[in-house]
Amino acid sequence: MITLAQLEAEAMASPRNHWLRLEAVLLCLRQGQPAEALRRLEAVAHSPQIGPGVIASYQALIATYLAPPGQTPLYQLRSAPDYHRPRSGNRFNPALPELRPQHAVPQGFPFDMAMPAMGGVGNEANFLTEAANQTVLGPAPPQGRLHIVAQIETAAELTALARALAKQSLCPDQAQLTVFIAADLPQGPMPLHTRWQKGKPWHLPRSEQINLFTDNADVVLFLGPGTQLDSTLAERALRYFNLSDALLMPLVALGDIRTPDTPPLTVFADRLVQKAWHGHRFPFRAVKSLNFAVSAARFRQLAGFEPRFAAEQVCASEFAFRLFESGGYIRPLAVAGDVAQPQTAGDVDHALYRQLCPNIWDRKEDGRFEIPKISIYIPAYKAARYITQAVQSVLSQDVEDLEVCIADDGSPDSTLSMLQTRFGDDPRVRWVSRRNGGIGAASNAAVQCARGTYIGQLDSDDCLKPGAIRRLASYLDDHPQIGCVYSSCERIDATGAYLKDEYSYPTFSHEKMLLTSIAHHFRMFRRQVWRRSEGFRTDIVNAVDYDMYLKMAELAPFHHIEEVLYQRRWHGANTSHVHEVHQTSNTHIVQRAALERMGLSRYWDVHLPDPDQPRRVSYKRLGKRVFFWPDYSRHNPYQRLLYATARADVDFIGAEIDTALQAIKADPGASGQTVFHLHWLNKLLEPAPSAEAATELAEAFLAKLRRFKDLGGRLVWTIHNTVSHDMPWAAVEIALARQIIALADKVHLQSAASLPEVEAVYSVPAQKRVVLPHGAYCGYYPDFMTRDCAREALGLAPGDDVILFLGQIRPYKGVRALVEAFRRLLHDRPQALLLLGGQVKDDLLASLSAALTPAEQARLHIVGRFIDDAELQVFFRAADFAVFPYSSVLTSGSLLLSVSFGVPAVVPAVGMTREVMEGHDIGLLYDAAGEVPALETALRAMCARKDEGLLPAMGQASRALAESLTWGDFRDALNWDHPPVQS
Repeated sequence: MITLAQLEAEAMASPRNHWLRLEAVLLCLRQGQPAEALRRLEAVAHSPQIGPGVIASYQALIATYLAPPGQTPLYQLRSAPDYHRPRSGNRFNPALPELRPQHAVPQGFPFDMAMPAMGGVGNEANFLTEAANQTVLGPAPPQGRLHIVAQIETAAELTALARALAKQSLCPDQAQLTVFIAADLPQGPMPLHTRWQKGKPWHLPRSEQINLFTDNADVVLFLGPGTQLDSTLAERALRYFNLSDALLMPLVALGDIRTPDTPPLTVFADRLVQKAWHGHRFPFRAVKSLNFAVSAARFRQLAGFEPRFAAEQVCASEFAFRLFESGGYIRPLAVAGDVAQPQTAGDVDHALYRQLCPNIWDRKEDGRFEIPKISIYIPAYKAARYITQAVQSVLSQDVEDLEVCIADDGSPDSTLSMLQTRFGDDPRVRWVSRRNGGIGAASNAAVQCARGTYIGQLDSDDCLKPGAIRRLASYLDDHPQIGCVYSSCERIDATGAYLKDEYSYPTFSHEKMLLTSIAHHFRMFRRQVWRRSEGFRTDIVNAVDYDMYLKMAELAPFHHIEEVLYQRRWHGANTSHVHEVHQTSNTHIVQRAALERMGLSRYWDVHLPDPDQPRRVSYKRLGKRVFFWPDYSRHNPYQRLLYATARADVDFIGAEIDTALQAIKADPGASGQTVFHLHWLNKLLEPAPSAEAATELAEAFLAKLRRFKDLGGRLVWTIHNTVSHDMPWAAVEIALARQIIALADKVHLQSAASLPEVEAVYSVPAQKRVVLPHGAYCGYYPDFMTRDCAREALGLAPGDDVILFLGQIRPYKGVRALVEAFRRLLHDRPQALLLLGGQVKDDLLASLSAALTPAEQARLHIVGRFIDDAELQVFFRAADFAVFPYSSVLTSGSLLLSVSFGVPAVVPAVGMTREVMEGHDIGLLYDAAGEVPALETALRAMCARKDEGLLPAMGQASRALAESLTWGDFRDALNWDHPPVQS
């Protein structure tokens, strides 16, 4: 049977035969790689050979192979656009875009076209953290085969490794172990299939490394001498690699990052150390040992370790450098034990490292090195007349640390012989030749040949001006956040004579880039950013560069240096001139592709204000928009989940009322399809220093709402609380709420049973009410820790009766009453333990009836800080049951979070909690008016149920209920089909 590598070789030999690409799509499906099949199909989606009908049938076929809802997505995330893009196999719910006041856009660009914050330069990978929090659906082991490669020096290390491996949640056929030993050691029983090797792993020839480490493996975990594992390490690593193969995950000892305020939770430490490494300019330099995990595919792609190194330290750093440059991310994992660091490398190793790792920290001087710092790529076709001048303009620069990479695209003239004659003896000039495949295929081949950290583009008939390379490379050196820098250019004729300056837009703007290409020649970008893109398109004959730089602009900021550093030759046979007939249609293709990558194609399309000027592009809104405020969607999943279904065709944008007003004025034609969705009122009133100031804020806000309504907008209000918790200006808020109800088109309630509590404060007309129940959080937070692991992490005994309260510790949440009830429980249940997790907003213990005794203090475990999303599982898995003793509650998201983790809960009996819990044995309701005695009775009743062995069944019932609670469709609250209520 033909292999994928053989098919790729055939496709390279016949680059214009796109049917070979379709064969590769089918082969990927047969090999169980539907995500890779989808990538390959999208690369030929606009091929005139194939046609849209065939593409659509292949898309439908791939969709049947992708994982069904509820399973870990098979689509690999290699960049932020992979996360944001709504496509088959990608079931994420990414962050909602936002518009800020005075949002500035270039002329012709819609003011309210809010683009997501994509990110991607350097080591920033927040999208992976977000995705990881959305894909873990239960305690089942993650997918993937793990190969552990360990260096062992003593028998004690071998014994410790065996014990640690026995604790990992790995299936017997999911992992294997290779032990590199320094001496003959007793081969005692090991929990995994074990192979024994002599020597050190990086001293093996590269071919042996690749075969040994990656055979039958998806992830390779390297462990150096003395490294100690914790019980969840394999689980945490595999779950990240289920999301992305573009990772290197170094192990960092928890003791190296602990502070007095940092608890010994590795899942929390993961967040701390990953956050610290996000902005690390040279994260590969912090990888100083072979204690890391890497995908087997990426290890093969990088051709393994460099065996010429004698020291592990530089071997690890150099491998991390190559992975980072290949578009990967370095994301550490914390381990509870030690991570041994090897001895410092010697001068010979450091010299080799500088030869192989062109970065400004390690290579400060110019010169010639084994791996150059800068590559200039040239796609060439019938370039014999000008190719020598083009190459010479590079070699004549005042920089030595460079190379020229040329891809000859099957030129029928003397291009190749000219290169051989003029540059055959110059090692800085390298070229490949292939059958003609077009500018996209040739550009891909040239860049893939390049080895530099910075890559510049030069067309085969153009020239660089003196100093051009140093000017752009120096800017990238000094500005690590910039992914691409470009200059201005001038036009010359066939003889090299100056004609005129080319068009130059002074300052880079992503919005302007979406209207027309403003990334002028000379362009230089980071190799890493290009590798995170999908490369040059090969299914269009024009606008190929425009498409490429649009893709890179989604990954990293650009900067324009307004200096003429490039000469663009105009001789009548330029590609852009020859294929002018395709330029307009291809421009629209790549602009629509950009909308799709950003998740905006559902809401926007290319628009031609003047059909007689098809290159003068704008964008038109396809559907409806909702501005919502306050926007907490980046820190709380509630709003994302509330809007998830409706996002299929409604654009939800975080924006204040001033911005919504600005948007509706800018596009009055869309006023009837514009909604302002108001959430919590405390954001508006809490900053006020007095009731008078709060009243002024309320009146100003109401005036803006009325203006918004007068312009044709619609208003929806979600009632989260009858009055905001701990609100000092309650009377002002109630008066404001009544005015909002009068203005609103719809008032959203999250429980029909909560209506009497709302009506007791203010009336909501029946025709304005809409009930959309609050859904659960299943699948949105990681949930893989076992009870034993969670209790071990928190320092709790297996036999403790653990009662959990989680959330901010504020007066209205009734935590003081909970402590009072708990200390009564302790009198006859000394094994009880109260676990409190969350930021403390007031002195919790100050107003207790009596000071806590030492015995009571010993049974009160307070983690008084923000609890990260990734560590919620630690607290819920450690708990026997949860308690949320709120003195005032309308909608309890905490209850729904608890049942999502399958943890029974004790909560006050109000409309919403009764509606959720009655008829389900998932916890206990109590009368909050009964205060401490009522709460004590409920705690005792739950402890009695534990004694009877009933809590596991209650937990299962809780999870089952949570899975049945859906979020509904928020479009039902938007009232599109009725005229707006007049203000």
